[in-house]
Amino acid sequence: MRGVLTMGNLPQRIGSAVLILIVLVFIGSCGKKVTRDDTRPPVVEIVSPAHNAVVSDTVQIRAEAQDDGKISKVEFYIDSQLLFTDTQSPWIFNWITYLYDDKSYHTIFAVAYDQAGNSAASPEIRVSVQVTPGFYFISDYYTPGMAYDVFLQGEYAYVADGEEGLRVINAKNAVNPYFEANFKTSGFTKGVFVYGDYCYLANGTQGLQIVDISNPSHPDSAGRFDTPGSAEDVFLAGDFVYVADGGEGLQIIDVSDPNNPDTAAQFSAGSVKGVFVTGSYAYLATSTGLQILDVSDPTSPDPAGFVFTLQYQGNAIWVEGSYAYLAALEDGLHIFDVSDPYSPRELDTVYRPGGKAYGVFVKDDLAYIAFGDEGVHVIDVSDPRNLEFVGRFDTEGNSFDLFVSDKFVYVADYFSLVILRLSRSQ
Repeated sequence: MRGVLTMGNLPQRIGSAVLILIVLVFIGSCGKKVTRDDTRPPVVEIVSPAHNAVVSDTVQIRAEAQDDGKISKVEFYIDSQLLFTDTQSPWIFNWITYLYDDKSYHTIFAVAYDQAGNSAASPEIRVSVQVTPGFYFISDYYTPGMAYDVFLQGEYAYVADGEEGLRVINAKNAVNPYFEANFKTSGFTKGVFVYGDYCYLANGTQGLQIVDISNPSHPDSAGRFDTPGSAEDVFLAGDFVYVADGGEGLQIIDVSDPNNPDTAAQFSAGSVKGVFVTGSYAYLATSTGLQILDVSDPTSPDPAGFVFTLQYQGNAIWVEGSYAYLAALEDGLHIFDVSDPYSPRELDTVYRPGGKAYGVFVKDDLAYIAFGDEGVHVIDVSDPRNLEFVGRFDTEGNSFDLFVSDKFVYVADYFSLVILRLSRSQ
């Protein structure tokens, strides 16, 4: 009888059901047992470079990892800092060594993880870095406006980005800078100066814009001062901001209260494109050369010395020690002896390789010059009367200005922030 349970076939059917149940339980428990018992960590080692090797340029670090299951990722550490995670075999990290000092020693190890979450570290190796002298590209970051100027404070690069205002870029890892924040202004931002919790912007026809950057991820508007001309450059000294205001000369603004800036003084000096303040003096890059002002009382600036010329016009200025360095567009870099601010003297040495000298930054006896479409040039000015060429890097855009830190050169390069590294022979 089909489908009828009888006493004769009951034991057989019960036995079959029990057998199926036992098989299912066994299969399920086996699966759980594999996961529960997988406590064995992987085995990993650095196979290249060798321990105590001398490395240079970009080095391929290769690790080998084995496990009774599957490796999910391998982390690469340099000097105990995680720099790269690889999620696919072969386990490789291309390490850029010219970020480091020549003849410096560094430790390397890798950590491998399996799919069960077990991990193990490789034995540590040590290598020595040999940096070949030269100018090296580290990274760049595209800016949507027109990058005119840059100022570095801490791990952040603050870029004067033309019509896009202020762009804050996190440059803690110079190899991988990334967007942090943006502050849109109503003008065309050409100059930037940062100190403490505030960023001071030369904002074109909209004058001076002050931005609260106490939280760099969320810049906020502070005060604003509408200068009569077109703000080209800005420099903070004490409680005063000095604004190169184009055809309206120099504007000195009291920013002791950054939320309520107020006029302090004005000085007519032709068309002023750049300003630098040190000690009791303000140095101006003007359309007719170099002008120096005594600003011991910022509310009453007095003329000191000047060098008048119609052969070239100043665009940016830097003062270091007894010398002033004037970026003079097509006419290159001019150097002045300003040991007596009332009687400045132009030296015979002029650096004029071509292109336009838009910006200049001097550090450790080196002058870094933003030469427009000629990129960045570096000259040794330890003897300003006998200049020595050090190096050049041809950036892809137009180099307008730059900032030099202890290790890197940050270039405002038209449509991007470019980070470079200069290495000199020891």
